[in-house]
This record gives sequence, structure tokens and C-alpha cells, in this order.
Amino acid sequence: MTSIASSFIRPFRGFVFLLALALCLILPGYLAYSSIRKAVSPSNDLQAFRASVIYNGALWIPVIKSTPGEVEGSRRADYVIDRIDLKSGLNSQVNVPMFGGFCELKVLQGQLHVITSSALFQWNGKSFEKLCDRPDTTSRLLVLPFVFDGRITWVTKTKMGEYQLVHLFNGEWSDGRKIILPRPNLMWRLDSKSRKQTLVPISQNSSSTLIEDDHGSMHVRQHGADFHIVLMFDQGFLGYRKGFQFADESGEETAQSVDADSTREAVGWSPIMRMGNVMLECDSEGPIIGFSNGRATQVYRQDDDGTGSLIDGLSLGSNLQLIPDDLNQRVFVMEQDPEWNSFVVWPIEGNRAGAPLFSWPGNARGFVSRIRMAFLKVLAAWILHFVILAIGAWICELGADAIIYEVDRKQADLALGSRRMAAATTDLILLVAAFFIIWQLLTPALQISWTTNEDKILASRLALITEYINDDLRLDLFQIDRASPEVWKAMFASVKQPFIDAPMFYVSLVVGLVLLLIGKTFVEGRWGITLGKLLFGIRTLRSSLEPIGFFRAGIRAVCCEFDFPFLLTPLPALLAILKSPRRRRIGDFFADAVVIRNGSIRTADWASRANNEKQP
Repeated sequence: MTSIASSFIRPFRGFVFLLALALCLILPGYLAYSSIRKAVSPSNDLQAFRASVIYNGALWIPVIKSTPGEVEGSRRADYVIDRIDLKSGLNSQVNVPMFGGFCELKVLQGQLHVITSSALFQWNGKSFEKLCDRPDTTSRLLVLPFVFDGRITWVTKTKMGEYQLVHLFNGEWSDGRKIILPRPNLMWRLDSKSRKQTLVPISQNSSSTLIEDDHGSMHVRQHGADFHIVLMFDQGFLGYRKGFQFADESGEETAQSVDADSTREAVGWSPIMRMGNVMLECDSEGPIIGFSNGRATQVYRQDDDGTGSLIDGLSLGSNLQLIPDDLNQRVFVMEQDPEWNSFVVWPIEGNRAGAPLFSWPGNARGFVSRIRMAFLKVLAAWILHFVILAIGAWICELGADAIIYEVDRKQADLALGSRRMAAATTDLILLVAAFFIIWQLLTPALQISWTTNEDKILASRLALITEYINDDLRLDLFQIDRASPEVWKAMFASVKQPFIDAPMFYVSLVVGLVLLLIGKTFVEGRWGITLGKLLFGIRTLRSSLEPIGFFRAGIRAVCCEFDFPFLLTPLPALLAILKSPRRRRIGDFFADAVVIRNGSIRTADWASRANNEKQP
């Protein structure tokens, strides 16, 4: 069968070799290209965090996952809740009932609840089940439920424009007491005579009509028997109050019945700085208020006299959130990195932040993992390149006569190029595997650590490089001169940073490579074999068919740079083997070595050959 195949292929050897050459370039090249493109392409899974809570030792985070909508260019918000165990770091996801694109978490009566735009859901230990619909209201004021007099309570606005409390009882909402809130169009101003902050209407143009809009937010938190309230209207008012101002206790008319030109008394309210969004939580020591304007965040502990004390030890970044742990009466601060959706959680202890409790790598670790997976796929493409060339060489050598090498009355059969390629491919796979094993063993021995921060640093640098690949370079290596200085700086920083932060990182790489080279040189110099050569029955010897020795084995190893340029392709070595009379590559020439079929050394029959040559 082999002779038939060889006789059929023999006229087409050149074509078969060219076909193998084309395949070894196209298939691995496409695999490497597609892997890199997939790794560096921006993710379509965008996500953002909303207000979080700590409940039963886990951090519960509503996550907005934006996915393409039915209409091209539109997006709809899908929610899931990430439940992260603060001790083990294990993350699991909980589905959220989706109603209208709104999702907030709140612990009420010791149970975790989800508030959507239309209903209230309660955690039953496995999933969220519907507790009730949200109460009807005409207000645009965003208020989350709280517990008042032992019942779940909401603040609503009646059709008459009155604010009131409504309480949940047996799955139905019942009306409670009416409360008085300041008018939305009031603002704080320092009175020049009393030197106190007073409320005055926002100045209007004479031609404009005053229209009150109560769009805003109201935060209600309980500390002991007291309620703490932060009220913010988009039109202007922002203040803090301890306790509710009930209409039946004030002896005054409600806000909506007061003339629009009056200033309507706001009893008990004190001014707080207007700095974008406002957060309010309470721990065992009292209320804590956070302010954020998108550029910076400040966190204060609110005192009874309306003043505040700044919480020390925080970075005051622009993405801080207050996280309550109502069951333990504690408050934490979560700082989120919007670039990678990573975060760090600190506990608030008195008037300062404690040591970081928990950190989450977010998308940075996933991005680095994608790059690593792309690297492994490129490595697989590299090995595929070797395999295709070995198969092509084997097909071309089908039925080829063995080349006999003679020296000093000794004979041996030179190894076929296909066997040498197969052995080189096997050695390549084994060397890569051995390198990673040695590196993993050296990492703890050299005390090399890798933290979440290193993931973010590496991901940021890789992202800059991949962004250039996506937007400018388009993976066209012939346009590499177009790379901006920022990209070159990022590439250089990605290489040098591990050496600066952890010099043992490079030491482990160098030590691993040196150990592999020494091991390979020793085995090949002593016995003339590697594991790949042993499997495919070939052996490296000196041209005198004696053991090659360590020195010549080292020369062959050094010359691999010429036979396998940058260790990318074995094409120069294969072409040299196929064209050389002694099937030598460049390293064999410099080391004065030959590769023979194992066990083929024999004594040359010089006498019989001389007699045969004398016969007519």
C-alpha cells in the first residue's frame, strides 16, 4: 500500500510540499488572528452597579447588564444580583423580577427585599417572591420603603397634593399620617442679620410662571427610635431633618395650600452641601451622609446639631457608595473602578475608614484571562504549524530510499526529515509544558505574588494596546510604524513593570528557561536523544558516529535561533534537511553532527563491496 501511495505521490511531491507550506501558514495564521481579534475586541456585556447591601455575610449587588434591544441601536437594561460571599469570595447570581427597568435592594424587618418600579419582592432563601405592588402616588419623588411602627412604610403623594405615610398590612397598603415637606423651589441662603441659614424661594424671571416639580429623592433611615431624613428636590431644596414633621402635630396647613409667594416654614430642617447625589445610611453611632458630584465624593457623620464630621481614611474618589449592614448596624464604603467594574469595600469605624475588608477584580481579571486564552490559542496555532509541516514532509518522503551515511568503516541510515520534524514538534510541546510547570513551582519559591491591583494595571496597559489594534492598526503588522508614542510607552511599561514591582517575576522566567536548556543539552549530549527523538526512533551523534558531547549539543541549541527564526517556524531547518546530502540543518553543520535512525549503526562491508566493483 505504501509503495502504491508513494508511486502515485512521487510526481506531485513539489505540489504536495507547496500545499503543505500554504496550509501551515494559512490555518495557524487564521487561528492566531481570530483568537487575538476576539480577545482584544471590546465586550458587548456592559454592566454597572447600583446601590448594594450586605446581608447574611454576603455582598448583594444589583448589576445592570445592557444588551442590544429589538430595535437597532437601542438598549434595554437587564438586572441580575451578584451575591458575593465576603469570606470565600465565591460569586453566585440571582435572577431579578424585571419590571420597568428599576431595581434597588433594602433590608426590611430583617429580610432582604428587592424594589422594582412596580412591586416589592422578598427573599425566601432561594429566590425573590412578590410581596405586594407599589402603592399609588402622584409624586415624582423617589423614596425607598422603610419600617415605621413595625410595618413596611412608603411615602406617597395624594391627588390633593398631600404627602402621607402608607403602611403594608396583609399585602395591602393602608393610609397613615400626613407629613409636611418643604416646597421644592426653596433654597438655603445666609441671612445677613441673624447669620443663620434660612429658606427663600428661588428667584424667578418676571415673565416666568412658578411651576413646582417634586422630582427628586428622599432617604429615610432609622437609628434607634429616631428617624433621619435627607430630602433633595431637583428644583433646589436639599436638607436634613431628624424625625418627620406630621401635619396633625404642626397645626399648620399642608404645603400645597400655602401661597406660592410665601416661604412656608420648614421646621427642623438643616442645610447640607449640594454636591450632586446624596446617600444616607445609619450605623450603631448615628447617621452617615455621602455626597457625590461625579468627580469627587465626600462622606460625613451627621451630628444632631446639623453639623458633620468628615470620615477620614477614604480616597474621596468619584465612585464611592455607602453600603448598609442593617443586621449588624454597620456601614461600609465601596469604591468602584468604572473602567473594570472592580471595587474595594472598607468598614466605617467611628469617624474613619478601617482596613479594606474585601476587594473584587471585576472585569480586569476576565480581560487578562481572555488575553491569556488568546496566548494559548496562538501557542496551539504555533504547534499546528509544526504538525502540518511534519505531515507534509512525511508525504513527500513516502517511498524515498534511505540515505546511508558512512564513516570509518561504519554505516548508519540518516533520519528522515519527517521524523525529525515530528520529534521537534513533540519536544516543543513537552518543553512548553515543562516550562509552565517549572515556572509555577518557582513562583511560590521566589515569593512572587499577584494581586487584584496587578490585574488592573496589566489589564489597563493591555487595553491601551488592544484599543490601538482595534481602532488604528487593524492587526496590520506592516503599519506598525503608525503606532502612537502612548502605545509604545504602554508596551514598554507592560514589560518593565513586573521587573519594578516584582523583580523575581523575571528571575523565575530566566531560571525556568536556563533549567530547560541545561536539561536538554545534558540529555542530548550524554545520550544523543530527547524524548521526541526517543519516541520517533532517531538519535543525534557526531559525524564520527560517536556521542555528540555537551559542547556540541550546546552549539546545536544555540543555532536553533537560525534554524527556527525567533522560534516561530521550522521552515529554514526543514528546507536545509531536505536539500542537504547528509540531511543536516545549520546547527548540525556548526556542531559537526548528524541525526540517524536509532539502531541503524553497522559495520560497513568494505571487502564484499570491493569484490563486487572488480567483477566485470
